[in-house]
Amino acid sequence: MKILILNGWAGNHAIWEPLLKRLSVNDVLIPNLDTQLNPLKLQAIYEEYNPDMIICWSMGFLTLKDLYINNISMPVIIINGVSSFTKQVPELIVRRMQKKLRKNKVQVLSDFWQNQFEPVKMDCEFLIKEEEHSPIDTDILIKGLDQLVNEVHLVEDFYQRHKNFVCLHASQDKIYRSEVSSSLPKDHFIEVGKCHASQWTDSQQLAYIIEDYF
Repeated sequence: MKILILNGWAGNHAIWEPLLKRLSVNDVLIPNLDTQLNPLKLQAIYEEYNPDMIICWSMGFLTLKDLYINNISMPVIIINGVSSFTKQVPELIVRRMQKKLRKNKVQVLSDFWQNQFEPVKMDCEFLIKEEEHSPIDTDILIKGLDQLVNEVHLVEDFYQRHKNFVCLHASQDKIYRSEVSSSLPKDHFIEVGKCHASQWTDSQQLAYIIEDYF
């Protein structure tokens, strides 16, 4: 099985390792943030790779909409997908993050990763080290925050276009509080874990759901 993963803002390969180890797959493609933010690049990779499944996390749900022109037919897993970011995080805070990125990128990313795991306590040093090993350009990170502020992608709209998906949502996610659980069929909306980065903290449960569902 070939899986295309659309990552969250500042996401890297390390955040997916626990889940991928539990899935029965050996062919996974995770485009970098620069590619995700470029619809033409993303479309080209999608067509060339021709995945059997798409998994999107957080901001990856926003970039998923750029693949609509091909009428996605394969299964889609949405993990704590961000649909309208500024409903949860005021735009002023996002703009402050952009300014701080220019001054102290490491601190901004460290704070960011800590927030992904709340209320679960995690040592996020491994994610910071991954960023040092494979850094994301500051301008690309700022561009990604612009997309979070300016774009909206509602799960209800996605459901009207594409029925073969499941939305996995953490119960105490501080980044994305779902507003769609009542409007989706119950078998399309499953509560998993507590924090935004549940692909790390609850990888075993996610792997079971993914393989069982599809």
